Amino acid sequence: MGRYSSIRTLPFLVLGWLLISCICSLNFAFLDQIPQKRTDADTSTDAVAQTRALLEDLMGEPYRVATFSSGAEVFLLSPQEDEVVTTPWVDVVGTAPAETVITLNEEITVAGGDGMFYARVPLEEGLNEIQCTASDLEGNEVSFSFIVVFEPEE
Repeated sequence: MGRYSSIRTLPFLVLGWLLISCICSLNFAFLDQIPQKRTDADTSTDAVAQTRALLEDLMGEPYRVATFSSGAEVFLLSPQEDEVVTTPWVDVVGTAPAETVITLNEEITVAGGDGMFYARVPLEEGLNEIQCTASDLEGNEVSFSFIVVFEPEE
């Protein structure tokens, strides 16, 4: 019995050894891509910058920038200036310092920890001016407006 049990376990030992050899020979360079633990301030600043870079890659350069007196900026990425839409709303996407309160006409949203904000703003047929006011945690405000055109499909 002892001789046969070692023959039965031999394939499992060889398979285990091969598996461990393969794992040990892998290139673990992908681990360098995992963010390291940082302070809250570093994380917030880096997250905003990373989110802005990702959105710029997806949507192009921001066309609207407002700057707080502290130097922090609000970027509007979508919609584009004078964009024509066929829906009775427009999705406004942008980045701002984390926890910034963004008011778009009567819609209120807050920039997340990554700095991204999103709001769906209702539109009326024709030209629509959207007033954007951003309020940071210190109570500073910046404002700007832009036009979106709603032309329903017929």
